[in-house]
Amino acid sequence: FNHSEPVLDTLPRFSSGVDAIDEALGGGFFGTTVIASEAGVGKTALALKTGLIAAANPGTFVVWFCAELDEAAMARRFDSVVQAEPDLEDAISRFVVVHADFGCTPMTLTSAFEQAVDPYAERFLLVLDSINTIADNDTGPYLDRLKRFALWAMRSRILAPGDLSRLVVSETNAAGGIKGGKLSYWADVVLRIRGEKDRGVVNLEIAKSRTGGEGELG
Repeated sequence: FNHSEPVLDTLPRFSSGVDAIDEALGGGFFGTTVIASEAGVGKTALALKTGLIAAANPGTFVVWFCAELDEAAMARRFDSVVQAEPDLEDAISRFVVVHADFGCTPMTLTSAFEQAVDPYAERFLLVLDSINTIADNDTGPYLDRLKRFALWAMRSRILAPGDLSRLVVSETNAAGGIKGGKLSYWADVVLRIRGEKDRGVVNLEIAKSRTGGEGELG
């Protein structure tokens, strides 16, 4: 008896704003999704657009743990997306940014989430950007820190009164592997972004999906 597929099929989907991704995943990201790439290829931009599209639904609340961008940089990112898609402007009222500063731990993230979240929302999207920088802000051996935050992301669904999905932004190493410990094994979806900077080309790959749809998207 295997009930994993039906359970996954009932999870809320969050549109990425990219038709090819949404079609491959049956409507969008779900469960725990990892967006992975090297620096400067667009993983944060994709995560931000996903979050704003999610928050545009009045029943959805987004909590974004930010470790890489200050308030001014986040504001510029918001403005860039909203200028391109004015319909998303109202979504900002259901999108809370929490800065994961030096010394943060899974416990402090839990406290911050509980203070920020709207208890009346039906669906929640929690974003970690990026899990590597957030782990850098903790203390102890790096791989241990990374594992702690990855486990926290996986278990965080118990924090919300409604359905909670997770979107984890992660760096990749020179070989294209995800720098997230066992996160790629625990995740429901892994989207890998590869950039060819000399050609200005970005390639998307669904490296993992528990409901199918893996493969290169172009």
